[in-house]
Amino acid sequence: MLKQDRPCSPQPRKSIHSYKMGTNGVHRSQWKYAKADELKCELLDSNESGDTSKEVKVKEEEEEEESVDKSYQEVSDRTIPESSAPLISGGKSPTSHSSPKRTTKKKDQASWITKGRVRFAVCVLGFVGYICYLQTGTETVLSPSSVKVSESERLRKDIDKISYEFPSQPNITWRNFRSGIKIAQDPSNPKPAVFLLLHELEDDTPACLAMKIGKVTASFLNATNREPLILEGLDFEHNETLVEDYGIILDEFCPKVKEKRAVIVNNLHKIHGKIAQSFQFFCDGEKPLVNNTVYIFTMKALGVNHASDNPTSLAEKELKKLWGGQLDDDVLTPLIVRITDITMVISPERNPASCFTEK
Repeated sequence: MLKQDRPCSPQPRKSIHSYKMGTNGVHRSQWKYAKADELKCELLDSNESGDTSKEVKVKEEEEEEESVDKSYQEVSDRTIPESSAPLISGGKSPTSHSSPKRTTKKKDQASWITKGRVRFAVCVLGFVGYICYLQTGTETVLSPSSVKVSESERLRKDIDKISYEFPSQPNITWRNFRSGIKIAQDPSNPKPAVFLLLHELEDDTPACLAMKIGKVTASFLNATNREPLILEGLDFEHNETLVEDYGIILDEFCPKVKEKRAVIVNNLHKIHGKIAQSFQFFCDGEKPLVNNTVYIFTMKALGVNHASDNPTSLAEKELKKLWGGQLDDDVLTPLIVRITDITMVISPERNPASCFTEK
């Protein structure tokens, strides 16, 4: 091959050492190609001149290249510390060199910290709720509707308890007691509740029932004195002073009625009409002497057992017979209307003595 046809360029070539990695920013592959070109040119020159030392030099250069390849491979395979590893965009290393054990340990620590914070928050909330309960629990104010419901339920249970002690009385008796007492509780309605208990036999059942209902009434109406005021007809039967001036009864018993809120008048049929006239002012439906009060009268009458369908009519007839000659009609009629407001027939119980077992 002629010298002018040589593949090697006659212009001066750059030193091969300038292509080593890290110099002038040239990649290792470029260094290899430049090295090969230079060796080829030197080999051609040596063939032309017959110098075999060039071939030896080529082999040495190839061995040097293989040594460089091995060194570069070792450097590539070596683990790069996190502190010296180059960062890519986002601040993350190109390859992850963190240990799996270390990552798991960090996750476990984070999970434990999270659970601890949740438990602490739950404990704090529970403690705060308990403090609020202590501060407000005893100051809970019931609405008027809930108070009415609870009081009505209490009244129903109390009357039901009494009904078990008087099994001979019909259900209408207990319904009348409940409705009448509830009316007397209404502060917007001053009308009192007036019950007339008719009986035919001489026994203690009506008086005992009246006493028990009177105690329940006094409690339900929040009376100052929970014991009902009991008036016996025998005490007024021959009292001429009261016959002449029934106003004495008004003056004497009005304060007691306000205190007890429940009044029982036993044996009404033994009271003189002039004295009974005072009850008209207590039982008045529009302007009673004492608002929201319950009155219970007991009276013996013939034919009660046959008048269960219309006991009011029987009571009116009996009272007209008793007081017709003692009071004028204009006084007697309104008095009878007020006393017979809720009239019921009371049947005798087999064991009336049990009525007085209550202490």
